[in-house]
Amino acid sequence: MKTISIPKKVNSTVVRLVGGQVFLLSLLYILTDWALIPAFLAIDFAIRASGYPRFSLLAETAILISKVFGLKNRPIFFAPKRFAALIGLILSLTALILSIVSLTDSSLVFIAVLGLFSFLESGFDFCAGCKIFGFLMHKGWIPTKYCSDCAY
Repeated sequence: MKTISIPKKVNSTVVRLVGGQVFLLSLLYILTDWALIPAFLAIDFAIRASGYPRFSLLAETAILISKVFGLKNRPIFFAPKRFAALIGLILSLTALILSIVSLTDSSLVFIAVLGLFSFLESGFDFCAGCKIFGFLMHKGWIPTKYCSDCAY
């Protein structure tokens, strides 16, 4: 029987492609105010934040794109990306809840922040959540057991 495990490393190229998809979905939500978009994003972020990116539709789409275009595999540690996915979950879930209670303008602010972070990840390989993760590890607020190789 095959066991499912949480990966220690993920492909940075795939992560950046996921960021691009999140950015495009964020833009689509800003243009359409369709509440299913933050719902989908929240579910996908929850899957990735739980540690199982192989079950994420966005990650699987990014893997397919990466293979079709023969993009290079660039392994990076998963723990900071998982933390960033948790932030994405919080932002998209907040946007969804605000949308459901008809606070659309407030919802758009949270999606815009998510879109900005996604754009930075996709376009510039800058992961704001990873920087926060590193800072929190440096301060000792996240124990090194979560990523002993990430400890700076």
